[in-house]
Amino acid sequence: YTPVTVVDYILARTGIASDPDIMEKRVLDPACGSFTFGVRAALPLLKAGEHLSPENRIELVRKCLRGQDINPFSVFLSHLSLLFGLLDIYLKAKESDPSFIIKPMDVALQNSLMLSPSAVRELGANEDADNPEDVEKVEAFDYVVGNPPFVRNERLPQQDREVLNEQFPTLAVRNTDLSVYFLYAATKYFTKENGVIGMVAPIGIANSQWAAYLRNILRDYEIIELVSLEWCAKQVFPGADIVPMLIFIRNRKRREGHKIRLVQGLMNVEEVEKCAHDANFLATKTSDLPFESWSQLSALGDWCLEVAERDVPILEKLKTRKSFEQADVARCSRAVKAGNNQEFIRPHDGVARRGEVPLIKAQNVATFQVSLGADEYADLSKIHTAEDASVWGDLRFYDANQELADTTGMGRYDYKTPEKLATGCPSDTLCCLVPEIYVTLAAAVIDPLSAVSNDSANILVPKKYNAYCLAAIVNSRLSRYYAFLTLRSAILLRRRSHWFPRALKALRMPELTPKTAQALHDLAYEATKLSDSVKENETEAYLEAIADVTK
Repeated sequence: YTPVTVVDYILARTGIASDPDIMEKRVLDPACGSFTFGVRAALPLLKAGEHLSPENRIELVRKCLRGQDINPFSVFLSHLSLLFGLLDIYLKAKESDPSFIIKPMDVALQNSLMLSPSAVRELGANEDADNPEDVEKVEAFDYVVGNPPFVRNERLPQQDREVLNEQFPTLAVRNTDLSVYFLYAATKYFTKENGVIGMVAPIGIANSQWAAYLRNILRDYEIIELVSLEWCAKQVFPGADIVPMLIFIRNRKRREGHKIRLVQGLMNVEEVEKCAHDANFLATKTSDLPFESWSQLSALGDWCLEVAERDVPILEKLKTRKSFEQADVARCSRAVKAGNNQEFIRPHDGVARRGEVPLIKAQNVATFQVSLGADEYADLSKIHTAEDASVWGDLRFYDANQELADTTGMGRYDYKTPEKLATGCPSDTLCCLVPEIYVTLAAAVIDPLSAVSNDSANILVPKKYNAYCLAAIVNSRLSRYYAFLTLRSAILLRRRSHWFPRALKALRMPELTPKTAQALHDLAYEATKLSDSVKENETEAYLEAIADVTK
């Protein structure tokens, strides 16, 4: 289930592989699968006990390694994996004592998240039970390692969701991933004080809203190391559909001056393997940052996994600027969500009917460019049938002010304003589109009366300044730098990122004078015109190049 390279890295970084007292420690994998962690952890354990008899070495493995899984077949595989790993030692034990019978390994069919009654009480308000000795305590381990399942709440059986919501009420926010529960339980219940946790987790733990409460809890603990596997995810986990990361935590209160280690830029399996055994190479991939300042870099409370030491003062300075949301420069949301009952979309047939405009998607949007050669038309008169019509749900402002787009960069405040919009009138008749999935931030300007976008793109409606000015800021190298390090959500698709509305709202806003706003408008307008002249593909460019020759 988990590649040996990743398992060995976790065993090395938790200290299991080099612990001189490993024979006196207990190691737990709470979602053990085929127990690769146990099989690999047995190697340093057996080496430490090489002076023991074969019978005692087998007993050492039974005593020190614990696996738990909810799947009976996984439990069977775990037993089998350990037995194969101990086969040579078992044969030696049989030679010295033909009557020797190997006892079952310490692998249990158990849902690790179904905590004991005492643990359940500890999660609620009644933490000071009158008779705690009457109930069984959850065993605590020196090391907790593993690769818990990456499964969202919505995919769990209803009964399981109800139990988790009851036991972990504070974690059950939105579509929480199971890995959140495992990390929380590992920190709160499975690990001894000063024990170490090393786990594989989805990278959403670092930047998703469903993990925000967990991140807040873990602030009080000593997060030792975070490893982003974004750039090698498909190599390390060939069947992965989610970007993984590695999390290492020491179960003790975070001390003043604590530094966190960020391991970044691992490009392939070989580099992951080399980091586990070569301290000098690991140092080239590592940033050691003061936890307190690092944890406050993101305006969203995310973990910034790609930040290096040299970035910290720049990001801290940028964070002192107001965000788009704080400066109230734009209203940001997703574009049109069609839904199952829409009646406004029809296939492109080459002829737009009255009231129809192109329906564009994120793939039609690039930096300062929107391609209107869409596959479908949108009927503006039926846009109300969409599940969420976004800006296009009420176009009265745009109808009343056609052809009156601002050209100063500062925005206009003399528009005809329908009564409904009197307190929130846009400052421009144009808007910005930003693809939700793209390699970087990319904004382009559109007229809502000329095109409709589906919700694969975000839309920025200017409230101050104008659309071209805001597009210039979004597309700037500074915004892209800030967003890449602090606001993006990684995905597997060709190393692209998710750019959610919350990321756009958190972009930093520069102070603009009328002169700088005009300059930004002019530059963005010129860039848009240049983009419009670019051929859409190599064939078009070739045909234009040979046009004079073929005449």
